[in-house]
Amino acid sequence: MSYIDLQENPQYDIHFVRYEDLLSDPVATVSKLAAWAGLPSGPAAVEWAVAQSDFVNMQKMEARHGLKLFDKEYSKDTRAEEFRLIRKGQVGGWRDDPACSG
Repeated sequence: MSYIDLQENPQYDIHFVRYEDLLSDPVATVSKLAAWAGLPSGPAAVEWAVAQSDFVNMQKMEARHGLKLFDKEYSKDTRAEEFRLIRKGQVGGWRDDPACSG
C-alpha cells in the first residue's frame, strides 16, 4: 500500500500538495495547506508565506545561510560542492541536474 492510497482512508489525516499546484496557484494552495495544518491562513499570513518561498528568494536564502535541516542530514562533506537544493524552479528540473544523478 502506498501513502497515496491512504488519502482516501478517513483513518489518516493526509493533505497532498503538488508542486504544480504551488506554481499555478500558490496563494490558494498555501491557504489550504495552512488551514489543514492549523496555521494562520488569513490573507496576510498566506501572502507572507508565498513571498518568503518565492524561488528567487529561496535561492538567495540557500546561498546566504544554507538549508539548516537539509545540511543537518546531508553534510556538505558528503555531497558535490555544486549541489543546490533550490536549483531551477521548474517541474522536473532535477532530471537535468548532474548533481542529482546517482
